Amino acid sequence: MSVSSTKFSVCLVCEGSNHAVLLSRNITYTQLVEYVKKKFKIDDSYDICFSYKISSKTFGVIDDDDVDFFANEVWKSKPRLPNLFIKKTVQELKVDPSSSKSLDFDLNLSIFPGDFEADMPNPTKEET
Repeated sequence: MSVSSTKFSVCLVCEGSNHAVLLSRNITYTQLVEYVKKKFKIDDSYDICFSYKISSKTFGVIDDDDVDFFANEVWKSKPRLPNLFIKKTVQELKVDPSSSKSLDFDLNLSIFPGDFEADMPNPTKEET
């Protein structure tokens, strides 16, 4: 089996840095993410998104089907080495409400003793 039947060539482009690489035609989305993070030294505090262009249209790569299409169809149709663009975004922290401790305090209590006089008169209702 020749290399061309099991691998495809692509130019990975991330923030002005380019790497021409050979990738397996059977690569999964998860494997691609791991490979790119290692290649560009992107730590786990970032999410990455992939895209490529055909003419003036941009297409996202978000799952295994998209990776398979890029590796087997887009690659064949390009006369030159195709670009796969990588965009880094800071990961949003996701908080699971069930794992968060509730804040158990009374908002009606003063945090500074002596803020209010204890003998302040309470307003009363006027009787009609």
